[in-house]
Amino acid sequence: MNFDLEMVREFLDQIEDELELGLEVDDLFDFTENTDVEDERQRTFDVEFRGDDVSMTYVVFMDDIDAPDVAFFVSDEELADAINKQMEAFCQKHGL
Repeated sequence: MNFDLEMVREFLDQIEDELELGLEVDDLFDFTENTDVEDERQRTFDVEFRGDDVSMTYVVFMDDIDAPDVAFFVSDEELADAINKQMEAFCQKHGL
C-alpha cells in the first residue's frame, strides 16, 4: 500500500491496537522514514498472533520522498487476512 509518510505511524498504530502483535511502531516508523528515495528495505521479525509466533517481513519502497510503499509478508494466512482488513478499514476511514 502507498501512504503519505505522515500516515504510516497512524496505520502501524492501528494494526497494533487492533491485532496486538507486539509491533515496535516507533522503530518501524523510523525505519520507514529513514529509507532513501528509490531504495527498498525490509526487516523480518516475529510477532505474536493468537498465541503463536509468526514471522513477519516489513518492506518499504520509498518511491517518493513523502509517499512510501509499505507491505507486510507473513507466514500465517489468517494474519495476512487480518492485516488486509486493517488496510481496507484505514482506507475507508481516510477516503483513500
